[in-house]
Amino acid sequence: MLKQGAISKEQAEQYQTSADAQQATVNADQGGVANAQAGVAAAQADVQNAQAAVASDEAAIDNAKVQLSYSSIYAPIAGRTSSLKLNQGNLVQANSDDPLITISQIRPIYVNFSIPQRLLPDIKKYSANNGKLKVDALPPKDAGHPVRGELTFVDSGVNTQTGTIQLKGTFANADERLFPGQFVNVVLKLSEEPNAITVPSQAVQSGQKGQFVYVVKPDKTAEMRLITVGDIVENETVIKQGLKPGEQVVTDGQFNLVAGATVEVKPEVGSTGGVGSRE
Repeated sequence: MLKQGAISKEQAEQYQTSADAQQATVNADQGGVANAQAGVAAAQADVQNAQAAVASDEAAIDNAKVQLSYSSIYAPIAGRTSSLKLNQGNLVQANSDDPLITISQIRPIYVNFSIPQRLLPDIKKYSANNGKLKVDALPPKDAGHPVRGELTFVDSGVNTQTGTIQLKGTFANADERLFPGQFVNVVLKLSEEPNAITVPSQAVQSGQKGQFVYVVKPDKTAEMRLITVGDIVENETVIKQGLKPGEQVVTDGQFNLVAGATVEVKPEVGSTGGVGSRE
């Protein structure tokens, strides 16, 4: 505009001076912005350093918690403890063979028992048919109130020295009637035969035609009766075929008998001398 004569030289100088001053202000503001950005970057670095310090402190706290957990030992199971083997202040060696304490599990509790190997097929048979077999444990002096459990383990092999196989029964033992190390009698229930006909085992004889018993007829004569026997429980034999409930059988003196011989019944004290039934 000065070259075109639109303004005077003084006005042009004023405009130039004003522009230079404003440019200086802009340059100063840009420097301030740069300083502010540098300050923000420094603050961010401080934040990152603080976060790293916090993470390091948290790791230190976690490590302290782990170290503190080593000062307490928690039992893996609930049960009854033995007498204390170590007391407060004793020196404890790591990985020592001597336990700090012995804990015996009470509920549930396990009972180990053995059966002859000849009974193993029956175990397999009735387990396949009935599922888990019932086991009764009879504590000493309290045999009238058995503790009920179930068969949970059959060993993988037969003991060749004894000819037996190891079994294990599991008992809830809610009333804690069973105690670790206690000796108990065990009854393993394979099956149930309601109203089965049984006779004393000594009444069963073996002959050329098979097993038989001498039946006492109403006229007091002996009749040889072929029978089919089943299981033997204690001193009683189950009769599957050949006898009817109520018939009397001879339990003593069979070698002196022949079919049709007269029999004199002399029952012993406490003996039924006949055919019974069992549940």
